[in-house]
Amino acid sequence: MSTDAWLTLAVLAGVLALLVRTRLSPALVIFGATVALLVLGVIDTSQALSGFSNPAPFTVAALYVVAAAVQKTGALSPLLQRTLGPRGWVRRPLLRVLPPTAVASAFLNNTPIVAMLIPQASAWASRRGVSVSKLLMPLSFAALLGGMTTLIGTSTNLVIAGQMSEAELDPLGFFEIGAVGLPIAVLGIGTVVVLARHVLPARKSAATELQEEARRFTIEMTVTPGGPVD
Repeated sequence: MSTDAWLTLAVLAGVLALLVRTRLSPALVIFGATVALLVLGVIDTSQALSGFSNPAPFTVAALYVVAAAVQKTGALSPLLQRTLGPRGWVRRPLLRVLPPTAVASAFLNNTPIVAMLIPQASAWASRRGVSVSKLLMPLSFAALLGGMTTLIGTSTNLVIAGQMSEAELDPLGFFEIGAVGLPIAVLGIGTVVVLARHVLPARKSAATELQEEARRFTIEMTVTPGGPVD
């Protein structure tokens, strides 16, 4: 391999090591890797800045604005509460909510979809005494699986489509990857519904754990007349 290839491999190994250690934010790690490759001469300025011209990051950012608006207004709450239903511990609510999540993720980016669902799913689980971990991770899986069925389902698909266009390859059709992604999504959602109750740990939300595990201390002090505190 060439020197540039070895340098790139070394930078990628450093990125993976830093991401695994979680000491630094992912954005800082990725930005530092790009700067390192630029300084080392592996990439030029146009290549380093080409990511900012890709529509995928701006699409995700715009959908985050929509997710924040939905969370603030509570517009999604009645719909999700009816979808989850008043009965069922885990399996039945998952069977009702995971397919719509996957369908929505096929046409919207999966990250904002999950961001919109997390508060409502957490509130539903809290009211019914259900472990929130058995809902949130399946929701994430359903969004990921649904995103594999269309071209705009995930930002990764958009990035790949953009790179194929730059390489003068035939563009991807909107439903082209669905021939593989749809069967995987159906099988994956079925597996999650069946195994979630038995495999996922029963964890509570951070707010619930803080409320239950908080310790209260009482300190009594006697102020002596004429003493330093007095």
